[in-house]
Amino acid sequence: LRQLLDWTSFLPLGRAGMKLPTSTKIQEVSEAFETASDEDAVEMKAELAKLIEVRNVLRLKFCEACWRSTMYALMIAIGYQSLRDKSWWFPNVKEAFADSREGPVEQDITVYYALSLGFYFQLLVYMFVETRRDDFWSMMTHHVVTIYLISVSWMWKMHRIGSLILLVHDIADPFLEVAKIFNYMKPARPWSDDVSTVFFVAFMASFAVLRLFVYPYYIVRTCQIDASEFVGCQVCLIVLQVLHIHWFYLICKVAFTKVFFGDLSDVRERDSMWNSEKWAKIHAYAMKNSPKNK
Repeated sequence: LRQLLDWTSFLPLGRAGMKLPTSTKIQEVSEAFETASDEDAVEMKAELAKLIEVRNVLRLKFCEACWRSTMYALMIAIGYQSLRDKSWWFPNVKEAFADSREGPVEQDITVYYALSLGFYFQLLVYMFVETRRDDFWSMMTHHVVTIYLISVSWMWKMHRIGSLILLVHDIADPFLEVAKIFNYMKPARPWSDDVSTVFFVAFMASFAVLRLFVYPYYIVRTCQIDASEFVGCQVCLIVLQVLHIHWFYLICKVAFTKVFFGDLSDVRERDSMWNSEKWAKIHAYAMKNSPKNK
């Protein structure tokens, strides 16, 4: 499904939104430098190689952000629909431990759990396929801990509190992915910078409220009181909270950079933005010195 959406939807959307040169245009410019040997041509050929690498990375990142935003939105919709009428819905989180191990698991919760487990397994596997970022190990830790908590909470019939944890963690993420999508489009479409900023502010606010207040106050605290015997889970919940604090620090760095320098680029991927001016210069030089035009 991921590959199908990439080729049928996300890649065409990325080409249109970011206005990246086509493979044909790249080949045409590359051929123009094949016979060139002067110093300027050699320098521009090296710059072209860097731009081609940036273009390929951007295409991958755009598809990654589109896929994750789509899946997070789907998981949020399914999770909210499954939980909104449950007795343990916020703020009555303590009800998640009332007779939770008696009787069968609700069908909608079963579906939500199965989809969540599959999604986080996919995120874990694709970490070795997608563009590697500076926070690789912290994300790896997050995904492994999440998969462990989903699996263990299901086996011990702690699915009620587990489903709340999943939903609280998912809500902020699509705002970040959509902000990334518009940020990648910024060099080609300047108006997308404002849209990206709006989604980033929504992400920052929802992250702060849900992961730095709702999660520790309603979930971690309740688990420590009503499920204190599950030491392994308690440790994992605290590990997640430590990661939340670390990531919020990175979020604040991005916000600081935006406020004082006007740049909303992710601190983990600052070097992978498309340079339209450099491409235009290289393209003009290549066309001027192309054997076809001599």
